[in-house]
Amino acid sequence: MNRCRHLRLLPAAAVLALFVPVGAEAQCPDGSPPPCSAAPRRVARAAVTPPSVDARRKSFLVLPFRNLTRSPDHDWLVEGSPVLIADALSRADSVRVVPDERLYPALERAGLTAGGVMDLGRVRRVAEETGGWTAVTGEIMAIGNRLRVSARAFDVVSNAEVMRAVEEAPTGDDVRAIYERLGTRLVRATGSTGEAASLATTTTKSVDAYRAYVRGVSHQNRSEARRARDAFLEAVRLDSTYAQAYARLAETEINLEPRQVSNLQSPLYRYANRAAALADNLGPRDREVVLAMHDWLSGRFASSRERVTRLLAEDSLRVDALERLTALEMFDPVLVDQGGVRRPRGSYNRALALAKRVLELDPARHTFYGSLVQTYLLFSGLAPGYVLGYEREASSLPAMFATVPAATFFPLLRDTVELVPTDAIHTVHPDTIRAARARAVDAARQWVNRWLAVGKGQAEPHLWASRVHSQAGDFEAALRELNTADSIGVESGLENVPARRMSLLARLGRYAQGRAIADSLFASGVLNVATGNAYLFEGAGWAYMLFLLDGEYERAEMIHQQFAAAFAANAAQNPDLTPEGLAMLILTGAVPQFFSAPSAVRLTVLERVLADALVRPPSSSSVRLLPFHAMMVSRDTGVARAPLGQAILAAAGALASAGRTDLAQGLSVVAGRDTALRRTMANLPWHVSLRENTRAAETALVRRFRATRAVVTDSAATFHWTVEPGPFTWNRPENLGAYDFIWEATVNVAGGEWEILADVTARPALAPETGDLAALLRRSVPSLHEIVSPDTTVPHRVASRTAVRIEGEPGGFRLALRDPRLVAALRRERPATARMEMRPCGSACRIETIRITYP
Repeated sequence: MNRCRHLRLLPAAAVLALFVPVGAEAQCPDGSPPPCSAAPRRVARAAVTPPSVDARRKSFLVLPFRNLTRSPDHDWLVEGSPVLIADALSRADSVRVVPDERLYPALERAGLTAGGVMDLGRVRRVAEETGGWTAVTGEIMAIGNRLRVSARAFDVVSNAEVMRAVEEAPTGDDVRAIYERLGTRLVRATGSTGEAASLATTTTKSVDAYRAYVRGVSHQNRSEARRARDAFLEAVRLDSTYAQAYARLAETEINLEPRQVSNLQSPLYRYANRAAALADNLGPRDREVVLAMHDWLSGRFASSRERVTRLLAEDSLRVDALERLTALEMFDPVLVDQGGVRRPRGSYNRALALAKRVLELDPARHTFYGSLVQTYLLFSGLAPGYVLGYEREASSLPAMFATVPAATFFPLLRDTVELVPTDAIHTVHPDTIRAARARAVDAARQWVNRWLAVGKGQAEPHLWASRVHSQAGDFEAALRELNTADSIGVESGLENVPARRMSLLARLGRYAQGRAIADSLFASGVLNVATGNAYLFEGAGWAYMLFLLDGEYERAEMIHQQFAAAFAANAAQNPDLTPEGLAMLILTGAVPQFFSAPSAVRLTVLERVLADALVRPPSSSSVRLLPFHAMMVSRDTGVARAPLGQAILAAAGALASAGRTDLAQGLSVVAGRDTALRRTMANLPWHVSLRENTRAAETALVRRFRATRAVVTDSAATFHWTVEPGPFTWNRPENLGAYDFIWEATVNVAGGEWEILADVTARPALAPETGDLAALLRRSVPSLHEIVSPDTTVPHRVASRTAVRIEGEPGGFRLALRDPRLVAALRRERPATARMEMRPCGSACRIETIRITYP
C-alpha cells in the first residue's frame, strides 16, 4: 500500500545519488563509534510537551482504518483511508496532516499494525513523534449494497472526542465522496467554516486510476520499477489529468533508463512536464514538491532550492522536501566561491547529513539504500569517478551536460568528503587515495548489508551487493549475488544482467562461458550501448576484449565503431584524441572507472593483435590503432615488460620488412620507452634506418622556424616566429602520444613563471597529413600555463585556454597573450627577455633568448 504519496525523484547513475556520511576508520557510516551496527542507530526519545488545545485540534494523525467485514474489494481502503483524508484536507491551510511517509515508520516503531486495533498509549507515542495530536480512527463495513465508513476524531492528550461521523454510499459509487464529507466534518471540527477539497480534482476523477496509482507506489517502494511503471501508465491511461501519477512516472523512468536524463524528448521529460502543467490541481505543498522536481530537471537549481527551503521552513520534518533538498545538495553543480576556492554549490557533506535524516524518519524507503551504496562506490573510484562543476545554470540538464564543464573534481572520502580538482590530484599521495577508496568500499559494504537485511526478497540489494563485492575484488561473491538478483528479477535499467555476468565470468578467467554470452549479446544488439550509462561500458569492453582474444576482429571492430560514433562529441572537446582513440581507451580498459581488465589479459589481447597485424587489412581499426593500443598497455604497471617489448619489436620488425613503415615507426616509439629495448633496437637495421630518417627530418624542420621578437603593448604581449615557406606534415607516427609541433614563449612575471604556447599533437587513428603553414596553424591549440614547480615531473597548471591566440602574419606567425592581468604586470615589471623555442627538435634543439620591447 502507499507509504509515500509525494514525489521521489532519485538521481540517476553516474551523475546523481544520495549520501549518508562515513568518516575515517574511527566512526561508522551512521556517525557512531565502532563497533558498527547492522541496523540504523536509534535515538532515545525525549519527553514531548503537548501544544495548546487549539493547536492540537488543527494537527491530525489519521490512522489506518479497519475493514470489519474483511471484504477483499475494500482492503485497499485500510491504508487508503489516511491518504484519501489527507488529500481531502490538502487545500485547508489552517490544518496539518501527518504525511504517510512519517506515519508508517512511527506506527512500526510503536508496534501498531495497519488494520488492527490502535492501543491508546501507543497512539500517544506516535503523536509525540509525529506532532499529530488529533487522532482519527475509522471502520469500513460493507452492508448489503451499501458501503458504510465511520470515523472518530479524538484529542490524544485528553481522549476527548472531537468529531464522530458515519457516511454511506451505494456500492459502486465513487467512494471518495464519503471521504470528502468526512474531511469537511474534520475541517469544521477545528472551528473553520471551510470545506474539504474535491478529491476528483485534487487527485483523479477515476477511482480505478487512483487504485492503479496506489498499486504502482507499492511496487516502487519495493524497487519493482517495471511493475510500478505499468501501474502508473494504467493510471494516466484512465485519467490523463492525474498529476501525481505523471510525477511518479517521471521518477520511475529515470530508474528504468537513466540515459533519459540527457534526452529532452524522452518519456522522463514528457511526464515531468505534464506533471508540472497539472500541478495546480494539487494542494499547495504537493504542488511545490512537483515544481521543485521540474525546476531541477530544467536546470533551475536555485529555484528548486528556494521551493524546498520554503517547505522545510513550514515543516522541517517533511520527508519529501528533505529528499528533494538532498538531491540538490548531491547535484547542484554550479560553481560558487567557498573560502576563496570555487566548488559546486551542492555539498556532499550536507547531502550526507540530510540523507541520514531521511532514513531515520522513514527506514522503509529502501531505494535510499541503493543511492547510498551507489554513492560510496562513486567515492571508491567506480564510474564515473569524478564530479562536475559548471559556471552557470543552463536551460535544462541535457543542455548542461552538452557543454564542457568548467571544472572537474575527484571526491575523496576522509573524515568528510573532499573535492580535489583533477588538475591537482597529483598533489595527493597515492596511499591517501587508496585509503580513501578502501574506506568508501567499506562504507558501501555496510550500507548494502543493511539493505539486504531489510529488503528480503528484493532484487536490487543483491544487484548492488554484486557491485560492492566486485569493487572489493571478490568476483566469486559478486557473481553469486548477481545470480540471486537475476533469480528474483531485476527491474531497474542501470545494469544489463547478462552483460554483467559475462564481465564477471571473464574476470574469473572463465572466458569460454563469457564468450558464449558475448555472442548472444552481440546478436541481439545489446552491446551497442555507447550512449548508455557508464556501468554498461563494462559489458561492451569485455565483449570487445573477448572477441579480440578469439580473433573475431569484425565483431570487435563493429563495437569499436559504435563507440567511436557515440563519443564523437566528447572527443571534440579534447583536441588530443580522436573519437576512435577515445573509444579504444575505454574498450581496452585504460579508463579503469569505466572498465578494467587484468593486466595479463590486456597483454594477451595486445599480443594477439600484434601477431595478426600483417594478415589484417591496413584499414582495419585494430591495426591502424595498434601503436596507440600498445602505448596504453605499456602504461599499465602490472604488465610484464619483457613479453610486451618482445611482442612489440617482433611486430614492428615484420611490418617494417613488409614496407608498412608508418605502423612500424609508431610501434618502435612505444618500444623505445624502455631503456633495455632501446639498446636492442640500436642494433636492428630497420630501426636504425627509421631513426636516422626521423632525426634528419626534425633537424630540417627546426631550421625552418626562428624566434624573432617579443612585443608588449597596453593590450597584448606578442611573440613572433618567422617561417620558411613550404609544406608541413603533422600526425607523424614517430610522435605518437606527444607533440608534432610546440611553440613556447616563457616569461617571469607576477611572481611566477608563465608559458605562452601552442601545440599540435599526434592524434591516434589519423594518418599523417600535409598542408601549408595556414593549415598547420588551424590545427594548433593555444593555451597559457603556469610552471608551478622546477621539478619537470610536476604538471604545469593550465591557467587559461582562451587567453592566448595563434595568428598568422606575413612570413610567419605570432602567439598573442591577451590576459589583462599578465599584460599589465609585464608593462609594470618590464622583464628584459623571454625564452622562446620550438619542439620536438631531436639533436638540433635550441632555446632562443629574445629581448622584449615595450613601445
